[in-house]
Amino acid sequence: MQKTKLIHLFRALETDELREFAKFSKSPFHNKNERVIALYQYLRKYQDDLSSPKLNKETAFKKLFPKGEKYADWKMRELMSDLSLLIEQYFVWKEATQKDTQQMLLIKSLRKRQKAEKYFFKNAQDLHKALNAKPLKGTDYYYDQLQLNLMLYYHPQISKYSGKDDAKEYLTGIMENLDFHYATAKLRHGCETAIWEHFKDVSIPSPIPTNLLDELSAVQNVDHTLLNIYSMIGRIFKEKTYHLYENIKLLALAHFQHLDGEESGSLLTLLINAASVTNQGRKEMLYWYRYGLAQDIFLENGSISPDHFNNIVSVASSLKEYEWTKNFIKEYYVHLPQIEDRTENIAQLYNAQLAFAQKDFSDTVSRLYRLEFEDFSYGIRHYTLMIRSLYELQSEDIFDKCNAFNVYIFRKNKNNIISRHILEFNRNFISIVEQLARSRGMFKIDADKIKNKIDSMDTLNMREWLLEKVSELKKPHRV
Repeated sequence: MQKTKLIHLFRALETDELREFAKFSKSPFHNKNERVIALYQYLRKYQDDLSSPKLNKETAFKKLFPKGEKYADWKMRELMSDLSLLIEQYFVWKEATQKDTQQMLLIKSLRKRQKAEKYFFKNAQDLHKALNAKPLKGTDYYYDQLQLNLMLYYHPQISKYSGKDDAKEYLTGIMENLDFHYATAKLRHGCETAIWEHFKDVSIPSPIPTNLLDELSAVQNVDHTLLNIYSMIGRIFKEKTYHLYENIKLLALAHFQHLDGEESGSLLTLLINAASVTNQGRKEMLYWYRYGLAQDIFLENGSISPDHFNNIVSVASSLKEYEWTKNFIKEYYVHLPQIEDRTENIAQLYNAQLAFAQKDFSDTVSRLYRLEFEDFSYGIRHYTLMIRSLYELQSEDIFDKCNAFNVYIFRKNKNNIISRHILEFNRNFISIVEQLARSRGMFKIDADKIKNKIDSMDTLNMREWLLEKVSELKKPHRV
């Protein structure tokens, strides 16, 4: 049962939702099968140990069905399917009862009921006023207003061609909100496209001509601040001027508190990437990371993205903010997603990364020595950090570790866990490290040949560090 859909859905229930779901499952409106409730209660006994051998189907069957009844796999599968469906229904119910979602769903429901016209129009106007009261118009604002105007304009009671102002007002709202929703969304995701093209050298195709973005960028209206911010962020990847970045920063800081949660997180990530292309890159990136942590923007449902966590450690330690980085790891490692690896091991990995930044390579190796990771992103970081530390220590163990890393990524690729691109990305790293390690003891070294090989590789992990090691080989420190 451990690797079934049911266990994955059960694991997705937050701690404070377990009791609420128990009430939900007992409501006859949602569920009338007592065995579904019993199965849920059985799972709750092992909520802290979902790998327990007692969670196999045969053992659960004995607890849930009458004593002496012969095990029937189809009965267990059907019961598990029913509980899975009930958890999914709970997730939908939970989302639908959110305040913002609930009001729009109510209006949509009233729209379909012939005897509720009065309350449909009243609720639609109330939501329209509430949306207009927001100090900053974001992507969701235009989408919600568009939905309202569409429902109002196409309502049977609205006469479209009588010359009355209502229909004209709603149609004007449709056109305005459709345009600004498209413009804001297009510019927002155009910034994401610019990031992929700048950092990953990957082209993201679009059926809409890219020069349309330049036309959208020309839209300047004081009532559409977010549109202007996205427009300027898109430009910075082309212009790379600190003056433009300063304007973006001032405008964003003045309006950040008015953004909805999801859009604030997206904008903050865009600002971090925009900062990275300026001449104050890492310093400004750390500024935004600190800002986001102070505002709780990086925590989504109690979890922090491993990408953000890794970047914060890397950026802060590169700026020699060692004590701050240490405290960040200590405070936030518990918020990393718990998928396959213990968070204590992940914290140890990042403390090893901090030790490496401080050039304490022996401490790095000591922290990493007994660690193993199932999640490939942590596993690759573990191996590359260990191999680089062994290289700095001039340890002969580096060749054994390179071989182990090669086996690790080969197996991950064979099991379709990592792509061929990631496999080659890290195999090339292993190849260059081994060549560097063998060359270090030689009297005559063709460092330029190694550098040319690095330059010729399209995919290579730790390129910057490898180039640094090549430059060290050129220094006249041998007799």
